[in-house]
Amino acid sequence: MTATQARPVGLPNLTVPAGRRADVDWLRVGAVYLLFLFHTGKVFDKAPFYAVKNPVPTPGLDAFTGFIHLWHMPLFFALAGWSIHASLRGRSPGAFSRERVTRVLLPAAVTLLLTVTVIKYLSLGREPGFDESFLEFLPTFWAFERFTWEHLWFVVYLLVFTFLSLPVLRRLEASHRTIDRFPLGALFLAAVPFVVVQTTLRAWWPGWQNLYDDWANFAYYLMFFLGGYLIARFPEIEARIHADWRKFAAVGAGSALGLLALDLGGVGTDAFGPGWFVAQPLDALAGFGFVVAAFGFAHAHLRRENRALVWLSESAFPVYLLHQVAVVVMAVLVVDTALPIPAKFTLVCAGAIVLTVSAYELVVSRTRLTRFLFGVRRHRRPAPA
Repeated sequence: MTATQARPVGLPNLTVPAGRRADVDWLRVGAVYLLFLFHTGKVFDKAPFYAVKNPVPTPGLDAFTGFIHLWHMPLFFALAGWSIHASLRGRSPGAFSRERVTRVLLPAAVTLLLTVTVIKYLSLGREPGFDESFLEFLPTFWAFERFTWEHLWFVVYLLVFTFLSLPVLRRLEASHRTIDRFPLGALFLAAVPFVVVQTTLRAWWPGWQNLYDDWANFAYYLMFFLGGYLIARFPEIEARIHADWRKFAAVGAGSALGLLALDLGGVGTDAFGPGWFVAQPLDALAGFGFVVAAFGFAHAHLRRENRALVWLSESAFPVYLLHQVAVVVMAVLVVDTALPIPAKFTLVCAGAIVLTVSAYELVVSRTRLTRFLFGVRRHRRPAPA
């Protein structure tokens, strides 16, 4: 059964177009550009885990950043897994590995050197007693107690997931196996492993993405990565999602509301306490439901390609790499002012967008070398009207 013939028994005539997919591109672009709002929110919310924080937190923003956190990174990994299917087709293992190194690992290394060091320096500069110059600080960045991936942890995990799973994925590509029927119940049952991981492993590894001691995130995001690949590999699964995505949107929304009710009700969610066995399954169901729904919603409503999508798709990875330093720079300039929170939020977010897009347009996209260093594909033509 070919990609354009996929129609499980009992489902409407849903086709899966070959080649690049505008709906998936829109999802990827939306996920990347949402980072400006999310990381600006992290400057002002109560959670301490961000490079620069406003002196007075804004509790209301925790609901905003918490809601995005439920499904945002899971969606990134699912989209990355979806893309692996197309990348593997027609490529030898060596060619695929070289492409991953040049288009993912090299840009991440360049970003680590050029921007993550700056982020860490600016963060340390807000600590009492820190008086090192940048040149004094730079060699110490690589020390264990100072080193950080920052937002590049996603790229590091993605590369590890890719090469760990590559033998299995290549066997699936070579098998040409199809699924005759994929019932709705099977898609709901697929949520069970996500619930198990969140309910068990999350108590021991709550979430610091250091790769070597982070098994809850490792298992959780690996399943989204593999799930994204399976959606692309088996058109029957994707067709089922396209037919029933609203049900999973309802699951995600209901679970998110349940988490909000727990928070507003002051229900404790300490590890393995009574609230834990409610909160963690809801967390997993919200992530799973919203990711599944995102694929279906995009296919239903975001299938048109235009010139804006061409530019946004090409800019997405460099924008992902560069946005964090722009948010941090703007936060350093703004958070200590006497402006009200809405004004600060707007200035940090808008300023970060301007800085990032300007860096992409004026530097990254201008030469073959800079495009190569930041993993930019060659220009694509927009689809005919």
